[in-house]
Amino acid sequence: VYQAVGNAHSFGGQGLFFTPGWAVAGYFLPVFSLFRPYQMLQELWKASSNPANWKNQDDALDIILYWACHW
Repeated sequence: VYQAVGNAHSFGGQGLFFTPGWAVAGYFLPVFSLFRPYQMLQELWKASSNPANWKNQDDALDIILYWACHW
């Protein structure tokens, strides 16, 4: 996830909230680990699909199902 978030930034993702550092820290911080990885993966999915206009992309059902099964 660290590398993928870095790539999303380098491929032109503008206004992304999560940095590569957050991609690591979000999994290890006690309270944040409950929801930050899901948020990171949604943002990463959208930015990978359309880096220039990622904010207008719909949430990915795949990520929702993955996170629901994860817990």
